[in-house]
Amino acid sequence: MEDPARDRAQAAIQAALSRAVAAALAAGVRPTDLVEYGDARVAALLCSAPADPHRMVVTNMTAPEPGLDGPLLDERIAELEALLPLAPPSTPDLAIIAGQLASLLRDRAERDGDDASVDRSLAVTEYALARLNPDNPSRPDVLAEKAMTLQMRYDRRGDMTDLETVIAIWRELADSPTPDGDVSVAEALANLGLALWLRHQRLVADGSDDDAVGAALDEAQQVLHTAVNAAPADSPLQAIVRCLLGFCWAKRYEREGDPRQLDHAVAEVEAAARTLDEPLEAEHYGLLASLRHTRAAAAWGRGRARDHRTGARRPGRRPRLDSGRAGRGRPR
Repeated sequence: MEDPARDRAQAAIQAALSRAVAAALAAGVRPTDLVEYGDARVAALLCSAPADPHRMVVTNMTAPEPGLDGPLLDERIAELEALLPLAPPSTPDLAIIAGQLASLLRDRAERDGDDASVDRSLAVTEYALARLNPDNPSRPDVLAEKAMTLQMRYDRRGDMTDLETVIAIWRELADSPTPDGDVSVAEALANLGLALWLRHQRLVADGSDDDAVGAALDEAQQVLHTAVNAAPADSPLQAIVRCLLGFCWAKRYEREGDPRQLDHAVAEVEAAARTLDEPLEAEHYGLLASLRHTRAAAAWGRGRARDHRTGARRPGRRPRLDSGRAGRGRPR
């Protein structure tokens, strides 16, 4: 009896193996070592030791491709879906396949705007986590994929349960890093800081108690400061974290009105710009321009208040940004 789903899975496996075998041969693997590419052969390759040259096949089958989109994205997802149930439990290959599949499903969700791919991405990570031992060194990488998928779902649906789970995952990864894994302490702290900032924003939007709002801001800012110290000076994480710190300082100024907080906000975004080899995104230059304008206006207001107390006269003109420079998207 024909089984169309199995036929598609077999075709996906064969297509993946064809590409991977070509790469392995180019790397010097003997042709006699690459025969009989059936399901049993795939399972054997997945079980192979890291030093085994056959592992190149699995690596090439699961390695991400830059700019993967359109039919190629769907094809690669189908290939990894076919491989996932073949990966033995508690092996690095299970984590590699599940991680790549979860990531590509998020890419498809971004492309198509569908929620089904988000839900499937989450299901893939949960499938892998259920089959990885708690002390498996690959487990943190899959946990990180789960956190990123849950954050995408929170962005779409606004369920606070998802956000709180994201915070718990990144906190766990920040507290117990694995030296051999892909998730560094700095990355975990940066993502934890972002999630805590999102929690603060949600509390503000929901009109929550002011003490709770302030405590959420304090925690986000404290974690982000720690992340800055943990990340290498030339890491792209520096730019991301410092921009978030700029948001935190600006929000703190709105709450407390200390002009030094505006100085900190401007300094953080300027520092973010200096850590990148390319210009900041337009939204970040917009933030920088807005912060500078607010700081200038606040300074002008303080000067007016001082003059009023002393009886001095000042021109009634507010300071403004150089509109020509701001329009070119460069900081002053």
